[in-house]
Amino acid sequence: MSSEWIDFAVSFFILYVIMLLAAWLLEVVLIKIARKVPSEYSEIFLRSIRPQIRLILLFISLKFAVTRLTSPPVNVKLALDRLFFALIILFIVVVLWKLIDVVVLWYKDLSGKSGKDEHNEAALLLAERSAKILVISISIILVLDNYGVQVSALVTTLGIGGLAVSLAAQDTLSNMVSGIILVIDKPFRIGDRVEVQGVGLDVRGEVVDIGLRSTRIRTYDNQMVIVPNSSISKNQVINHTFPDPRSRVQIEIGVIQASDLEIVRDVIIMALRNVEGVLAEEPVDVIIVDFKDNKMSLRIRWWIESSDASRLENEKIYESVYLALKNAKIEMA
Repeated sequence: MSSEWIDFAVSFFILYVIMLLAAWLLEVVLIKIARKVPSEYSEIFLRSIRPQIRLILLFISLKFAVTRLTSPPVNVKLALDRLFFALIILFIVVVLWKLIDVVVLWYKDLSGKSGKDEHNEAALLLAERSAKILVISISIILVLDNYGVQVSALVTTLGIGGLAVSLAAQDTLSNMVSGIILVIDKPFRIGDRVEVQGVGLDVRGEVVDIGLRSTRIRTYDNQMVIVPNSSISKNQVINHTFPDPRSRVQIEIGVIQASDLEIVRDVIIMALRNVEGVLAEEPVDVIIVDFKDNKMSLRIRWWIESSDASRLENEKIYESVYLALKNAKIEMA
């Protein structure tokens, strides 16, 4: 009996020391490699998992040393094997959990240095939580399977339950999927001036927040509109800010057909050039669009720095054009 336990202790000690030496050598090599990588997170990760690696090696050594024992009953050895297996899986989960955290920190640091926008925050958070849930789910399945639980029946039950939940929360899931697509596709960014057009939906304003379920848009009347992401993905979105915030605006006016077109065009262009906000380096167009009932309809187009103040500038344009035509004695229809 005593010789058996001495053999157990010697086997455990020798195996554990060999594993520790192998792990130490591997750690030294990996740290040297990590120091050559520009990011410092790889070395941080390797040093943070050192306690978990030692515990994993400890339990692996114990697991193999226990197999050399013949005196304990079979059920006791089986229970110890299952316990060691569960503990090893637990520490592996801890290592993977830390790896996910380090990868997330590394990606955030990389995004910040490259000057990327912060819209990936929601998608990154979702990816982080999904990865952690996947790790935990797989570890639970492995442990239960090792304890003899029918995992296939459990997975089937969970699948049916997940299907029922997904059907009940169909709208929420649709909004979340659409939110992920918006974050990845980036049709607009926080701060962009957008216009969402669709059946029963006409929202214009500044994007304040892009969430997984909804997007918040502050309208030009300073009202906060919360639009479900699924509605945005199904409808047309006009981005007035990206890639160029400059915008071309147009209005239509009418003058009598007897008016001299060249004089009318010169008067209107001169009037617009004197309005603050009209870009001087861009053209001003005056185009005939219709003749009807002694009326010559003209479309006036000009460029502004941003669409933010288009309504205010339209008022200035109307006033300037009206006064310029009146002073030139050109009758409006």
